[in-house]
Amino acid sequence: STLTLGMVLFAIQIYGDFSGYSYIARGVSRLLGIELMQNFRHPYFATNITDFWRRWHISLSSWLRDYLYIPLGGNRGSRLFTYRNLFLTMLLGGLWHGANWTFVAWGAIHGVALAVHKAWMEFRGKDRKADSGPLTLRNFPAQLAGWMATMSVVLVAWVFFRAKTFNGAFSYLKEIVEWRGAFEPSTAILTGGMVLWILVIDLPQSRRDDPAAIFRWNPLLRGLCYAVFVLLMLTLE
Repeated sequence: STLTLGMVLFAIQIYGDFSGYSYIARGVSRLLGIELMQNFRHPYFATNITDFWRRWHISLSSWLRDYLYIPLGGNRGSRLFTYRNLFLTMLLGGLWHGANWTFVAWGAIHGVALAVHKAWMEFRGKDRKADSGPLTLRNFPAQLAGWMATMSVVLVAWVFFRAKTFNGAFSYLKEIVEWRGAFEPSTAILTGGMVLWILVIDLPQSRRDDPAAIFRWNPLLRGLCYAVFVLLMLTLE
């Protein structure tokens, strides 16, 4: 439905906002001879929620780890103690975004997801990085399932991040589950275009591990991509 597409569009918008100003800051800093840390590493390609937080807003997640998670005790203690620390860290991380209970709910959703993923990996007896390794034909089904589960958590959490009240968030999710809202082809086309935008920019960067990968393309192809990006921005306006 249009509501589901709207949820995807907001996820792209907030990623564009956050990663955009991070790339601008890195570029300007390089002009001044200063190398800043990479703040986003293609988070929507993550195949588990732990990997997502290694890729999303890295400066914030590092701060949360160093100044909240570790002082709370980190993973030094029982498993339940570790799960509690993960939950509290993300709960406080949600409150850091604003004085609204919806932000706390956003943090709580991620805290529960991180604890559940850690428990799942410990139950399987595998390292947490095992599900986020190189994509192969053999592990494709598991990686696809992991990506779908991760994006489901992230998208639902974004609803609470965007909503001003709990009633608004739950109402929006209820209408999605009940498949309300007319399907609008224009919204579908816009969503498809924005998803394609993510793939065109992030996929080459991710595969080559090079933020400037697009600058090595054929000039005609690069110019065509720029034209499409401009049209998308005009559409959004």
